[in-house]
Amino acid sequence: MLVNLRAISAAAFLIVAGFASTARADVEHPFGTQTFESMDVGDDINTLVPWFSVNTPPESPFTVVAADDVLGTPTTRDGSTRWLRVTDQDAGNVQNRFYSGAVISPAVANYTWVFYVNLEMTPPGGTDTKPKLVIQHNNSPFANAWGIEFTSTGANLIVLGIGGAPASTPLYPLASPTGVGDWVKLLLYVDFDNNMVSASANGGPSVSLPINLAATADKKVHRFCFRGEGTGNASKLLVDDVSVVVGEIGACCDGTSGVCTDGVAESECTGDQQVWSLGEVCGSLDPSCTEHTGACCDRVSGDCADGVPGSACDGSQQTWTKGGTCAAVVCDAATGACCNDDPFGGCIDGRTLAECGCSTCEWSKGQECADVTCELQSIPAVGEWGLLVLALLLLIVGKVAFGSGLRAARRQSA
Repeated sequence: MLVNLRAISAAAFLIVAGFASTARADVEHPFGTQTFESMDVGDDINTLVPWFSVNTPPESPFTVVAADDVLGTPTTRDGSTRWLRVTDQDAGNVQNRFYSGAVISPAVANYTWVFYVNLEMTPPGGTDTKPKLVIQHNNSPFANAWGIEFTSTGANLIVLGIGGAPASTPLYPLASPTGVGDWVKLLLYVDFDNNMVSASANGGPSVSLPINLAATADKKVHRFCFRGEGTGNASKLLVDDVSVVVGEIGACCDGTSGVCTDGVAESECTGDQQVWSLGEVCGSLDPSCTEHTGACCDRVSGDCADGVPGSACDGSQQTWTKGGTCAAVVCDAATGACCNDDPFGGCIDGRTLAECGCSTCEWSKGQECADVTCELQSIPAVGEWGLLVLALLLLIVGKVAFGSGLRAARRQSA
């Protein structure tokens, strides 16, 4: 029955739209992300089958279209250039909603939805029905279970409908960095093992509420939904990068390479430079997965450099400190035995490589002269030809000296 409903809904909206889908919906089991990047600005959500909207014109014009601006200013968000703009002008108590496709799991499992929201106007206050982003479960038909509600003072985690006893708890205030015009990363985690739903904003502390999903509801089938029905709750907001992860898996970021992998169990992401994020996909990590940097110390020269990736500091004589700075690490040049094998040289302990830089010097890192062989070159022996050359040189010098003396004597006698 569920599959038929999805097929009928998709077909109906394709007929209404008059053209085929411009993008593929990637929210699915066991993990996936809908980025909206392949949509053109102005494309309606109904082109993104199986996503679709429910509108009740003309009383309340309601649109969900792709956009590339915030409050009229073209911009980007961490590399994202497309998102959905939800505009609900709300002139009456009508049905204004949009839905993702259904996520169908083979077995009951905990799950996480992550999505980004940017309020372009202050939501309504008072007792009026508030706009909300909720997770629905199939209860023949789908019905609300839990989600995030937006008010004039902030956002709340809520349980409603078939999710259990109605409840609400504050999540974040409507003030910078979670105010109007700010992108807010929301994480919603459903723990069926402990019957709890939790939420966090921008990676901050989480809040939780008890849940008790109706016995008639299917825990294995759920979807993402915007609810705008009710009176007095006009709203305008942006939604981006909607992702889902089913089960105890998440994103594994390897800081040694900057490579991130989706759908990884915690037990498979335990390296010294690896960070595991439950329920996250790589595209939703904030900050994104990048190669770690730190202080790189050259133990031979004593030179140190900040902000160096680990892969660029892997020499046998280099030491890398993750997240460190040269000001905080000790980076002294190593010392050792310096052997000068010149006939008149020798060996000296405790010298750095720079101090042992002569052409006839050999440096042994960390060694002492007593531990190295330092043989001095012998004084060259004089052979027969050498003696002959030496004799000729002496004759020339003697002749020059004799001539000089003779000339001097002649000048004196004159």
